[in-house]
Amino acid sequence: RRVMLVRCKVWLVLNGFSQEVNFAVQRCFRSGLRNLARWEFDVPVGQGKTVKLDITGRFAFNANAVKLEFRRRPAGGNQRLLADNVPVQLIVRCQIDDRDNHAVTKAYSGAENSFPNAVEAAEYGFVFAPDNRRQLAVNMDKCRFFSEKQWQYMTELPLENYYGLEHNCDIFSPGYFSGEISGGDEALLLAQCHIPDVQAEFPEPDRFPASADIMDAAENALKNFVVKRNEYRTVIAGYPWFLDWGRDTLIVLRGMIAANMLEESREVILQFAGFEKHGTIPNMIRGNNDSNRETSDAPLWLAVAIADYIRAAGSPEILYAAAGAEKRPVLEIIESIAHFYRYGTDNGIFADRESNLVYSPAHYTWMDTNYPAGSPRAGYPIEIQALWFALQNMLACYRNEYRAGAEQTAESIKKYFYLPEYERFSDCLHASPDTPAAAAVPDNAVRPNALLAVTLNVLKDKSLQSSIVESCSKLVIPGAIRSLGNFRVEPPLPVKLHGRLLNDPDQPYIGHYCGPEDTSRKAAYHNGTAWCWPFPSYVEALYMLHGDRVLDAARALLRSSSCYFNDGCPGQLPEVADGDYPHNWGGCAAQAWSVSEFYRVAKLLGL
Repeated sequence: RRVMLVRCKVWLVLNGFSQEVNFAVQRCFRSGLRNLARWEFDVPVGQGKTVKLDITGRFAFNANAVKLEFRRRPAGGNQRLLADNVPVQLIVRCQIDDRDNHAVTKAYSGAENSFPNAVEAAEYGFVFAPDNRRQLAVNMDKCRFFSEKQWQYMTELPLENYYGLEHNCDIFSPGYFSGEISGGDEALLLAQCHIPDVQAEFPEPDRFPASADIMDAAENALKNFVVKRNEYRTVIAGYPWFLDWGRDTLIVLRGMIAANMLEESREVILQFAGFEKHGTIPNMIRGNNDSNRETSDAPLWLAVAIADYIRAAGSPEILYAAAGAEKRPVLEIIESIAHFYRYGTDNGIFADRESNLVYSPAHYTWMDTNYPAGSPRAGYPIEIQALWFALQNMLACYRNEYRAGAEQTAESIKKYFYLPEYERFSDCLHASPDTPAAAAVPDNAVRPNALLAVTLNVLKDKSLQSSIVESCSKLVIPGAIRSLGNFRVEPPLPVKLHGRLLNDPDQPYIGHYCGPEDTSRKAAYHNGTAWCWPFPSYVEALYMLHGDRVLDAARALLRSSSCYFNDGCPGQLPEVADGDYPHNWGGCAAQAWSVSEFYRVAKLLGL
């Protein structure tokens, strides 16, 4: 995974007076939701006059390409603006980089010689080709290119600094573009990575106006994650860090099905059903390596997605389709999951005989940062029970013997998870593998996971549903929901690394997802950091509880996600955000399940 990067520094020059213009994506005024960004500047040019300069960035739909339009606005009789017939010199210096996205460039590591030698200059641009597999071409009309190679050392990368990563990068500039622009003139800079070499297509100026429909933007965003893996499709979990993960992919399926992407969804179902082995589904896939099966929720999400697919298709045909090398029917695969969950999988998942609640080892749920460096939730997490109920309930439609198990699980959730003294549900019954659910220790942590007990129709009692929605309302921020409430917890939830305590076990909430990964971000990841993907479940549960009388409020609440659609990666939703104000986004700039769950619930609400 390599990054080929172009940055620009811009100057306007008149009669020897030079003014530098700096701009960064996070400071821009966006006129659109995905492929369009715009910056506006009033630039002093001396003698009390200014020039209004608009810089518009357009990002290609089909290629790794960006087009920057530098436009000088007409003066229009404004005496403060420089007359249109007086040209100013526009200078644009490009800075380029080529690196792995987990590292930064250091000139002394060999780049000081290799980067300049990889540049071929021409009159109106240059080509940067660090090897024969890829090249970056940069051209600018109405401006000549002047070769003037220089390095800028120790360039600060503020986001990397925030996350405790190496944040000083050396950046190379092969030269600069220069030309004159009068009032009303524009100059276009095009930068494209030829990987592969395709003709870039850019949106028209009004393609994504500010009034663009948020559902169209979300559906368009969702499609960007669906890719081919061998015979069938799969889902990239997030850009730029992830490939295809089990739970992420199968949760995303629900949004794909809501978007009527049934053909693609069918392929993803067959892809992952084919990976099933003794009740397990891969947690993540690296190339052809599917050996990481440390997940207790991915196999259960497969059943939820299949149930959604059957409802959307109006037919159970998918259950009889063949999957995997052994060409087993999907129904047989789902029954295999149910069997091994009931009697024990090879990786330590099993159902307690007395309660029919499922035991999950540490870090096997979506709160999966490796314990002890992450959330201590070994035992009986509530969302696993809700998903286990959903699997049994789905199978009961075709095999009646599963109905009693589903009912038993639902009753045990009410019996063991409800905390009358707090009027809410426990998040997890903490236990070792040899401890039955009846002897497990329930915590009083306020987390959003119990929402699945509402949205997957486990609980029929309105008062119990209400207790979950009410407790989770304390976690909501615009566009996301905190993974833990800022309250004291019992029992304590220590997060340790190599014996070093990383949090306050009695009040483990951490409001900012920042700092070094192992000692800071992992401790915060599921202990206060807000997530976009479970947030729509809160809105869904609220609507299920109160119906159409809260429809307008539910829609407005879900629309608060627009704060992230218009930040970071325009037209996408991020992975996480800080639990504390101002709720800066973090993690992957574009996360599949964030987008898919937004779309699924928005479709339910008729947004």
